[in-house]
Amino acid sequence: MKKGIFDWFTFYSLARKRSFFAVAAVVVGFALLAGLSYTILDTSVTVSSTISLVNNLQTDGSLQAEKDKNDISESIARNSVALIQSDNVLKQAMDLSKITKSVSDFSKGVKVSRVDESNVIEITVTYNDPTRAANAANNLAQVACEEIQRRNTSPPVTATVLDRADTPSSKGKLISAVKKGFFGGVLGLICFLAVIFFLSIKDYTIRNFRLFCKTAKVDLLGILPAGQRPTSRQISESIRNVRAAFRAQIGDGKRVLLCSVDVQEGRAVVASGLANALADSGNKVLLIDADMRTSHIRSRLRVDSVYGLADVLLGKCSIADAIVPSTDYLDVICAATTYVEKPSDLLDCPVTLEMLEILSRRYDYILIDAPSVNSYGDAAALANKCDCSILVARYGKTRVDAALDALTVLKNTSARMLGIVANDVPSQYLPKQSSAKDD
Repeated sequence: MKKGIFDWFTFYSLARKRSFFAVAAVVVGFALLAGLSYTILDTSVTVSSTISLVNNLQTDGSLQAEKDKNDISESIARNSVALIQSDNVLKQAMDLSKITKSVSDFSKGVKVSRVDESNVIEITVTYNDPTRAANAANNLAQVACEEIQRRNTSPPVTATVLDRADTPSSKGKLISAVKKGFFGGVLGLICFLAVIFFLSIKDYTIRNFRLFCKTAKVDLLGILPAGQRPTSRQISESIRNVRAAFRAQIGDGKRVLLCSVDVQEGRAVVASGLANALADSGNKVLLIDADMRTSHIRSRLRVDSVYGLADVLLGKCSIADAIVPSTDYLDVICAATTYVEKPSDLLDCPVTLEMLEILSRRYDYILIDAPSVNSYGDAAALANKCDCSILVARYGKTRVDAALDALTVLKNTSARMLGIVANDVPSQYLPKQSSAKDD
């Protein structure tokens, strides 16, 4: 659990999101292997020529005589194979073909064999220059014929070139390079998928909230979509779903703490959205901005006040002085208007509980927007003064271990954990009814 939650749908989503890199991997793999094949791997070419040996021994036509002639022809063919591979014959062919490498190196690319144990000998030459390879095969065949005829005079042997080697065209080499290029493209795609798989199993962030909540044994109150304006229809529908789950779970509770696992996870979006949704349905709602370090409620709801929460707790003003109306059913208490040295200590004082008890008699719901659980002790201090708590986590940013730590902190307080609200979740994880277009 600490190492993240992997599932194949998440793997598919990551791969699809990075499809550009998949195409790039295929193109690079194709180009790399095709280029290497054309310039380096397939530089050597193989060509062949053949010569025919004819034993001109005259016989009386008897069976024994013909048998003896065949035995002599067999011996000549075997000896000719060895003769063609001799250094002397190879050197002559190399000189004619203008090949400057040593005879021993050149001989490694020369193969001489009889075709089906007949009197036809095939000479195969492998060399890194197509033209010189063909010339070497033809010159070797010609020199071999001359040497065989010179050495076999009794009985006389006729050696002739049957097939001459042709210079290979570059088309065949190009086709071979393209075939290897396709193989390189497949390898590139496999490498891309391997990297995505590695990143998936090493990704410690939450990417499947249903699976995480099931594993952590906590309810998933709602899912907010990614890439949408706060006023979009998708966000509004998602907030209504959160409101429905909230009402089903809260019971007689009034004071609700909303906090995030870490910073920049959309806590203020959820808090302001839920507060407005509850107010729209006729509930008298108070939203308290308890983030005295980086307040976002003031700008999000476009409210302003001379006094804030810190002023109330420090006795600088009354509760009524700090309350600012936002809509007919929604009031707001902004955060500190002045610098507070130790917000956690201030929020943990008895005055905070007294203030909340007074406000509970005036409002149906009090939503408290608190800083992230794992960053400061503010959330834990406030949770002990609330009836319930809601944790906000962000897709692809909130780490599994951090979320578990935050849940542990909240579960150790007196506030009952209502569940998690998932923020910034891609469309494939959204319920179908939340996929409507913007108004």
